[in-house]
Amino acid sequence: MLKVAPSRIAAVLDLKSKELEEVVYFVSHVVLETGDLKQLKVGEVLDLGSSKAPKTREKLANLIKTVIASLDDETSRDYRKATRLLEELDNTSVPFSIDEATALIAKHTGAKFGIGAEAIEYLLKRIDIPNTIIQLKNELREKNGTAEQTKIMRRLEVLHSLNKSGAKAE
Repeated sequence: MLKVAPSRIAAVLDLKSKELEEVVYFVSHVVLETGDLKQLKVGEVLDLGSSKAPKTREKLANLIKTVIASLDDETSRDYRKATRLLEELDNTSVPFSIDEATALIAKHTGAKFGIGAEAIEYLLKRIDIPNTIIQLKNELREKNGTAEQTKIMRRLEVLHSLNKSGAKAE
C-alpha cells in the first residue's frame, strides 16, 4: 500500500506520498506526540534533505532555544549539547544530527519523534476513524479552494472505506 499512487496510507495520515516514503525509509523524522510544545503538530515531517530543510532547521532551532530556556544550569551536559546543536544548525556546512536534536528535545519537552515503519504504525494506531471523518466533513464545509477540497475528499474516501469495512487504520 506504500507504493500505490495515490498512497492510501499517506491519505489517512494527511501526508504527501514522498513524505511517507522518507519516513519509512529512515530519511525523515515525524512528530508522534507534541508534548509541551505548541510549535509542533502530530504527523509533521522533519526533513533536512529537501526544499523543506530551511524551515526544518528554523523549527529545530526554535525548539532547541525552548530547551535552553528551560535549563537552569548553564554548566550541565544538556545545556552544552543544546548550544552546540544550535551552532551546528546555524552553519549549514557542518553535519547536523537530527537524531541527537530530537532526543534532546524529547527529553525536556515530552515530545516524541519517530522514524521508519514503526513511526507510521504508531500514527496509524492513534487515528480515531469516526471522529476524523466528522472533523474532515467540518473542514470540507469551511474550505473554498478546490485543491484543498480534493485532498480532503480523497482522505474521506479512504477513511469511509476503512470505517465501512470495520478495518483499523493500521
